[in-house]
Amino acid sequence: MYRVAKDFLRDAGYRQRTAYDWDRIDATLPTEYRFETGWHQPLRRDASSRLTGLDMWGWGFAGVSSFLGTPETPGWTYLNHRRVEDYFRDLDQRRFPVERGFRFNVGTLRLNVLFQMLHGLHVDRAGYRRLFDLDPFEEHTAVWQALAARDWLEIGDERLSLTGDGVFHTPLIQSLLAKPPGFFVPN
Repeated sequence: MYRVAKDFLRDAGYRQRTAYDWDRIDATLPTEYRFETGWHQPLRRDASSRLTGLDMWGWGFAGVSSFLGTPETPGWTYLNHRRVEDYFRDLDQRRFPVERGFRFNVGTLRLNVLFQMLHGLHVDRAGYRRLFDLDPFEEHTAVWQALAARDWLEIGDERLSLTGDGVFHTPLIQSLLAKPPGFFVPN
């Protein structure tokens, strides 16, 4: 179904923007959106090494808020109550309607940034290096090489780009990258 839908959309004049989003090629709408840019590059360092980023507030029940922090001081992400009754009960009692929270450490922050970049179909190697002083390819070489061998990834000096069925398998790729070092051994 994915391949049929992808071919249908491409043949109908759409281009793929993310793992799940498409734009009409001839649309007169803006080609860049702040949310998309912020979501796929939530933290970045400019040419002068100044850190910029984007916090996201999730409003309503099941909303997700992310305050990533910095590589030196990682932040938090929160999930609002998933049940409407619980959400409004907390609001009525003047409490934050948060069901659970997660504090990032530098490793989980790196994964979060990597996952969000992948959702945008490529990993900005130079940007990741500026943020974390690590090359994402060297950090996960076995995974990237296995993906390239399946024609799911193009490896470039400045970016790692999902190709072919690699886009469809973005969640699988993210789960492979989340495994501890040495877990993934290609056959």
